[in-house]
Parts: sequence; structure tokens; C-alpha cells
Amino acid sequence: MSQLPAPGLPDIHKIVMVRFSFMATLNELTEKAVSGAELSREDVSGAMRALLDDAVAEDAKADFLTALARKGETAGEMAAFALELRSRAVDPKIDPAQF
Repeated sequence: MSQLPAPGLPDIHKIVMVRFSFMATLNELTEKAVSGAELSREDVSGAMRALLDDAVAEDAKADFLTALARKGETAGEMAAFALELRSRAVDPKIDPAQF
């Protein structure tokens, strides 16, 4: 789905291309959800990257989440989102002995 920018491009062009790619990916996934198709694990990974990217427009994020909710999330999609979120979780390094 999303492609990394070509080597040799200036950094700003790489950033713009990657962010545009996240937006394009989210728009494609919105259309996929609107059509009623189930999102794959790869789709969910791309969606999560786009949802967490501040450069992706809020209305694009809202459109995707609305389409997903209207379609009805499958167990596989929910599991994929849970795995994506868990992979991004940060250990707060809390010592249980302190409690």
C-alpha cells in the first residue's frame, strides 16, 4: 500500500511523500470499509500509522473511523487494532513493589 520515498530525495520531500502516503492510505482504507470489505492486518497497520500521524487531517481520520463503525468491526479487525496498539505501548517502568 504505502511506499517509502525514493533514496536521494531531500529530507523534506521524503517527509511530504510519506505523509501524503499515509493520507492516501487512509482514504483507500475508508473506501474499503465503506464497501464492506474486511481490513487485513496490513491494512490495520497502515490505518494506525495514519491515525497517529499529526499531519493527517482530522476529517480524514473521522471519515475512516466512521466508515469502520458503520461497517461493523470484525473480530479480526479488533484483534489487529489491539495488536497494533500493544506494539506501540510504552512500559512506564513502574515498580510493583512501591505499591
